Amino acid sequence: MTKSDEPAMPAQNPVYDSEGNQLYTMAYPGMTKREYFASMIMQGMIHDVVPSTCDFQFCAQASVDAADALINELNKAKAEK
Repeated sequence: MTKSDEPAMPAQNPVYDSEGNQLYTMAYPGMTKREYFASMIMQGMIHDVVPSTCDFQFCAQASVDAADALINELNKAKAEK
């Protein structure tokens, strides 16, 4: 199942002391899958648009709606298998 609030590209970076001993690991969840999908969709929508002619609010809402639809379809496809 693809959950919209799961991290899209989480990262973990170890932190070392001056002698090379690992002290702890920093976790960076990054963007959620929903945010990542929406940003990629919006990028595609506005890449050829002249900024003065683009309704960015409309593009933003349409991108979020499309991201939600993509997540729903991905989950539907997994449930059908």
